[in-house]
Amino acid sequence: MFKIAKFKLGLETTSPLLIPDTSYTKSLLHSYDLIAIQKDSKYIIPATSLKGKLKYLFAIKHGFGGTSLKDLEELPATLTDVFFNWVNVFGCGADLMMNLSKKGKLEAVKSKLKIPARVFFNDLVSTKEINKEAPFENKTSVSIDRFSLKANDGSLLQFACVPRNTPFEGVIEILYKNDEELKSYVAILKESLEMLNTDYLGRGGSRGMGRVKVLSFSKEE
Repeated sequence: MFKIAKFKLGLETTSPLLIPDTSYTKSLLHSYDLIAIQKDSKYIIPATSLKGKLKYLFAIKHGFGGTSLKDLEELPATLTDVFFNWVNVFGCGADLMMNLSKKGKLEAVKSKLKIPARVFFNDLVSTKEINKEAPFENKTSVSIDRFSLKANDGSLLQFACVPRNTPFEGVIEILYKNDEELKSYVAILKESLEMLNTDYLGRGGSRGMGRVKVLSFSKEE
């Protein structure tokens, strides 16, 4: 019998954050090249962006290679419990199954794989409404030709970002059978969130954008 544990996550932007709204179209009335996601007067950090970043950070730290495991060389030499817990938290699906099968390891480890993933991410939503008079923190970007050291033609871009010091909250749900399983999944999430404090979300990380600070991660009673 499965149980569901809900954990509330709180974080705050410490620099402008840009996860682009793919439905946005630049026009005469909207001159930005990229604009941050917003809905119902709140900023949004999509669940997919958060999950993808946490999955990547944990994989890189523990030497799992890429996050999709599409290539055989991305499989670690030793398939430890930490590896399988990571798979069960974030999911890898058919790519992992195929590679394990090619290496002749699938039958031996099949009992350790939980498909689909045991952790479900939800969008993070800003806890205060957008300031209609100044809804975004504006950033510009320009690409420089490495040989002439001059700006490339048409390379000046304008971004409408979530302002720094914007708080967000959301819920992460964990499906588990026993306390030991829950504990192992929570440990991976906590370690990944700790690494997020020194990394970034969205675009422009190399230019100081997307920095966040995790404020809280606690189980809802």
